[in-house]
Amino acid sequence: MKSRNILTLIVAAGTLSFGTSTALAATSVSFFTSEEIGSWTTSSQFQYYGNSASETITLDVKTYTISPSATYDMVQIFNTGGSSNTDVYGASQAETKFGLNSGSLSNVNWSNTTGTGTNPTDYGYMTKEVYFSAGTYEFSWAYGAEDYQPYNDGAIFSLTGNGVQQLKFLAINGVYNGTSYPLPSGSAFSDTIVLGSYGFADWRTTTFTVDTSGTYRFSLATYNVDDESLSSRLFVSGFKGTITGDVASIGGNGVIPEPSTYGLIGLGALGLAFVARRRKVKTV
Repeated sequence: MKSRNILTLIVAAGTLSFGTSTALAATSVSFFTSEEIGSWTTSSQFQYYGNSASETITLDVKTYTISPSATYDMVQIFNTGGSSNTDVYGASQAETKFGLNSGSLSNVNWSNTTGTGTNPTDYGYMTKEVYFSAGTYEFSWAYGAEDYQPYNDGAIFSLTGNGVQQLKFLAINGVYNGTSYPLPSGSAFSDTIVLGSYGFADWRTTTFTVDTSGTYRFSLATYNVDDESLSSRLFVSGFKGTITGDVASIGGNGVIPEPSTYGLIGLGALGLAFVARRRKVKTV
């Protein structure tokens, strides 16, 4: 049976490394520990939770409690407050920060969101250069949309170095009437989930393979599109945790939750009410 390395950070002889446990199911103790967090480069929109800790968040009118699996630690990455809370503003700066090829983010067609020419604005992130032995790794994550369609916020994972680039859009909100949202082409969107307006998608697991041992830049990030308010939220841990609340059931790549799960932007007075709310909270 094929083994898999659980993406677990451990402290060995005072240095940071990734765990190399070979197991078919996650059995590691933590994704991060408090001693290690300071060695990562992060935006100010970042929070660490020790094992058994949890976070309660209200998105629109629904409340969710997000917890890691027992004995695991967890982090949250979000991006509210615009350029005052991040040193990464815009897709080009994100490419530089995460070691991505030019155009990897800035050439994505965002014209299906709020209008032609829109682009990601402020990023929340964590990034670090880490030595990986050749092998297959996994980490678990849960995505929450504080914003509503068509503000197509999202979250990404990337691994770069040694002539290799892996980039995945983990999740996006999607545009209004998002069941017909055409995901951009390319491997970066091969497993992307489209959540819809507000709410949480349940914990999922992402795997990636390192063919050649070496030092790589490992990055996780969230971003706003078109404005700087109502953040996307990414929770990450070594193994799937739990979420209480009205969690979206997403059946596959690009599948939006059922309309009853989320209050999609309607027409007429309902649509105007949402626009009024956006104008009220939007960062100037």
